[in-house]
This record gives sequence, C-alpha cells and structure tokens, in this order.
Amino acid sequence: MRRSAPSMLSFIKKALLISCCCAFAHAQQSTPGHTALNAKGQITLDSKPIFPIGFGSQWNYSKAQMDYEIDQLASIGATFIQGEANNKSDAEMTQILDHMATHGIRWDLKHFRGSTRTDMSLVNMFKSHTALLGWQIGDDMLIQYPNPADIDPVYDAVKTADPNHLRIISCGLMEPPDYVAHGDVNFYQEYPVDQDPNAEGAGFQWVLKNFRWYGVDACKSITPKKACIGVIQTFSYSFSRMPTAKEIDNMTWATVVSGVDGIQFYTFEQGGSTLNQASPDQWNKVKQLTAEMSNLAPAILNGAFTRKNYAEGDYITWSFWKYNNAYYVIALNTAADSRAFDIAMPNDASGPLTNQFPARALNLSLAGGHLTGSIPALGVNICRLGTPGTAIGDSGPVRRDAKTLMQSIEDASQVFTMEGRRIRSAVSHQPSAVRGVVVVRSGKAITVQVRPLPH
Repeated sequence: MRRSAPSMLSFIKKALLISCCCAFAHAQQSTPGHTALNAKGQITLDSKPIFPIGFGSQWNYSKAQMDYEIDQLASIGATFIQGEANNKSDAEMTQILDHMATHGIRWDLKHFRGSTRTDMSLVNMFKSHTALLGWQIGDDMLIQYPNPADIDPVYDAVKTADPNHLRIISCGLMEPPDYVAHGDVNFYQEYPVDQDPNAEGAGFQWVLKNFRWYGVDACKSITPKKACIGVIQTFSYSFSRMPTAKEIDNMTWATVVSGVDGIQFYTFEQGGSTLNQASPDQWNKVKQLTAEMSNLAPAILNGAFTRKNYAEGDYITWSFWKYNNAYYVIALNTAADSRAFDIAMPNDASGPLTNQFPARALNLSLAGGHLTGSIPALGVNICRLGTPGTAIGDSGPVRRDAKTLMQSIEDASQVFTMEGRRIRSAVSHQPSAVRGVVVVRSGKAITVQVRPLPH
C-alpha cells in the first residue's frame, strides 16, 4: 500500500538528511581545495573551473562581527571573501577558516600581518586548509611595489611554501599592465561613481574600456594567461558617493561582458557599517546579481565567447556565449539615455528568444538573424537564443544546508545535485505538490529528484 504524501515526505526527508550528512562529512575529509589556473587563465578548484563571486572586507572588528559577515555572505551564495590577517591570532584564524569551510566559502588571504609583508609563518601554518582560495601578496601595486619586479621574491617565496594555491595581486587604472605578469590573479579595481547624486552612471563608458583593456586583455595577452577578477564598487569615499543599485547592476554586467573570470564586490563593511544594514537596496541588488551570475556561470566558463569590438567612446556593448546548443546574450547601455542596438548573431543562432531572468526587462527582439531594440539608460538585457540541450537552470554556487534543502523540496518540483558540500539546484520552475522523491548516490555525488508520483 502506498504511503500518503505527508508520511512519505517525512520518510524521505529523514533519509535525505542522513545521506547529506554523510556526504558533507566525506567531502570535508576528501576535498583538498587546491586552486590553480587552466590554459584559459580561469581559476580552477581541484582542477575544475569556477567563477568566483565574493566580497572584500576590512575585518578590523570582533570575531562575532566576522562570523556575522561570513553567514550573511554565505546566505546569498558568495564563494570567497578577501580579508586581512591583521591582529588575528592563530586560533582566531583557524576558527575563521573552519567557519568558512562549513559554508563552502574560501579566503583570499592577505598573507602579511600588520606591516610585515613577508610573514611566511602564516603561509606555512594555513596552506593545507581547505577553505583557502589563495594568498594576496600585493594590493595597490604601484604604491607597494614601484617596480613590478620587486614583488617577484615574495611571489617565489609563497609559491615555494605553498604551490597548491594562487598568488593574487590587485591593480587599478594607475598601475601599468606590466604588473599582471607578476601574479596569478589580478583583482582589477575601477571605482567610477561620481560624487554628484544627480549624475547616475556618469562616465560609465570608462568601465567598458578599462576593464577590457587594462583588466581582461592585459591578463589574457600574455603567456601563460592570468585570471582577472573584476572589482565592483559598493562603497563611498571622499571623492565618491555610494553607487545606486542601478549603477551596481550596470557596472557588474559591463565587467562580465568584458570577459572577467570572477567578480568581487568591494566592500561589505565600511566604517563599522555593513552593506546589508546601511544600504538595503544595494544589498538586494548584489543578492540578485550573485544569483544571476551563478546561473550563467556554466555558460561563461564553458561556452564559446564572442565580445563586441570596442571603439573609443562607446556607450553600448554586448557579449554572448554559445553553450550547450544555445546562445546566452548580455547587452547593456552605459549612457544616461536610451540607445539603439543591432546585434548580428551567427548563422546557427535561432529562436526561440527567451528572457533569461523574467524579473528583468527584455527590450530586444529577434528578426532576420539580428537582435534589435532600444535599451534604456543603464539598462541591461540578458537573454537566450535557442533551446539548450540541458537547461542550466539555477546551477552555480547556491548552497543549501540539509534543513533548507528539506524545505525547498516541499516548495517546488526540483532537481538537486550535491557535489561535496555544494548543492546545485538544476530545475525549479514547476511548483507542484510533492508526492515522491528519488535519491541516487554515486560515490561523493548525491542526486535528489523531487517529482510528482502518478495518481
């Protein structure tokens, strides 16, 4: 006799909870967490390419505040945090890394304590921790190292001590592109927001040029290729106000279409205030962007990339990725007024035209092999052409603990795949009463299919 839906769901939840806990424990023991670069200059985690999305942090406050920040960033799917080790004891460092590990977050750790830039004891003590993304060996390079080659001894010492994690630098427009050859990853900084509250988006075409030329192209034009992480302004300072949510949206996608290998929002904490508390509109936008970029990450990482040729003074741009028999298109306008678009797509690109994120406007239409339309000021369109062989759905670093996963399967018909500590939701578009669950375990991977049983 078949069990009723509620009792079956209760049984499945208990079984799934046991399976998830076993997998979590197994992953904690078996995942080394090594980071490197592949031939395309993408960041890899245990040899698999990833698109990191994270935050910079000041972290000059209490352990309780640090724990709060980790939990908040984990709740929106962030995958790394950049922070200092200043004024942290070894015990506190271990607690921080362990806390990150429970959420699948990794630390881009500035390897120096205080003013000592070559504290190798920090590297030697924590180089085996699974929550480490890499070692930040330089920031604002022109200030720290007036000659790019000056950082080479630090790079070599860190690489010798820990060959299994990346060496990271951070440069901006004032730093010559020559610096990128002296690190593995360049966090490229561009903070274009004006102080004028009425000048929303003023000068944003600089983002199109600078992230492309000084950020991405500088990293990809050398051998071996380097990774470029785009740093997005989410703070104010003496010459700049806090960006609006629309500005953060536009800057982020302008950076993605340039071809970056990941995104960092800078910063979560400023002067004792946190982004989620002090600027809720901006925080909600960052939450949305993190989910959307996670959704597109498989196409960005694995698709064939085409980027609009840039001409000096351009206000519009677009890029697309062919992935899994479909084209994923991002088109955006950095101007303060509407601009016309006419994107000639490849011959094999055909309909249907689908708005990738229905909460966003879609101003483009498809006719005669062209995507055309007018996108409003600071507008962004993200769409898909064609029907992919397998929908990428909500794939990406959206992590759920076992309890949240249980609630999710009550809410909608979904398919989840768990690899190590990361749970990916692949299909979640058809809410229905849950009548049955199939749990498949193969090695370290668990696939959970939630679907109606026949009446």
